[in-house]
Amino acid sequence: MTHLSIAIPTRRSLEQSRFSIESALIYADKCNARVIISDNSQDADKARWLSGLGANVTYLHSTAQDATLNLINALEHVTTPFVMPFADDDAIYRLDDQQPMNLVDLASDVVCVRPRTFTWIDEGGVIGGHDFIIDEATPAKRIRQYSLRHGGNNSLYYSIFRSDLFVKVFNIFHRSNPLRAGFSDWCLVYALIASGKVIFDPSAVCCYDIGQWASQARIETRMRSLIQQAGLPEAVQPYLSLFYFLDLYVLLMWRELPLDAKERLEAAIACAQIYLPGFAANVTSQPNNYSLETRAFADRLYAIQHPHTLFLEVLPLVDAIKPGVGEAYLRFYEALA
Repeated sequence: MTHLSIAIPTRRSLEQSRFSIESALIYADKCNARVIISDNSQDADKARWLSGLGANVTYLHSTAQDATLNLINALEHVTTPFVMPFADDDAIYRLDDQQPMNLVDLASDVVCVRPRTFTWIDEGGVIGGHDFIIDEATPAKRIRQYSLRHGGNNSLYYSIFRSDLFVKVFNIFHRSNPLRAGFSDWCLVYALIASGKVIFDPSAVCCYDIGQWASQARIETRMRSLIQQAGLPEAVQPYLSLFYFLDLYVLLMWRELPLDAKERLEAAIACAQIYLPGFAANVTSQPNNYSLETRAFADRLYAIQHPHTLFLEVLPLVDAIKPGVGEAYLRFYEALA
């Protein structure tokens, strides 16, 4: 029986994506997984190649306008209990000399099985690696644990997750969030690990192309692009932590996330502690970059006791950046909570 689907949204040409897709095909063959490929490249040669890859590959011709909708298209065809999102510029390998993880026997409190992830760039090869686990007992502690371990790299997103949870979280966020921003993968991963633990599969190796994040200049270029795609003004950059906070807070309040009331409150407090103190420190150190209202918020941050009060106070701050977005986030919360 097949327990895993590899979901690949792809827009690159056949020449640009073939190596990555073939690595996923070989990996899938070794672990009896299905491969679901949603292709919006409009590359005729690629379409012909994808159409002939065999019964274990589901090829979807896609007209999706962006990568998120392309992945949603692939996820709609997942019928297995586990899914792994995969990018068409990365590579995944199964090591024959390592005992693979048996997904069927996973403990019920495990939501994610991660590979050993190597980050690499074309001009320099492998520049780092990660195989850390997230094993704290409560959602809040797991959120804090991930915040201390990720090192600014969210490649944990490219791991194996329980399909029912991953698909629901991904869909509810991207169908309801006001921005659907390209940096929202952070809140998705945090919400998933709030729901359960992350363990390590020593038989799986993922090579994650970090080229577009490999220098400060590239990071700034990429972030400008993501901000523009989200419909935000470039002047939003100093305020991005507020959007990270809003996105994660609302997801943690989502009524279908498997947290009880105490866990939900503690997780929301952890969310605020991750994003808001650093933001307030930046406001204090560079006050001229922020509005008077934002400076006042930073001054009283530590006097605010409840995370929902913080949520409500952040809304007018982001609304001043883009009129209407604060109200949109309130509707987002009301739809999910």
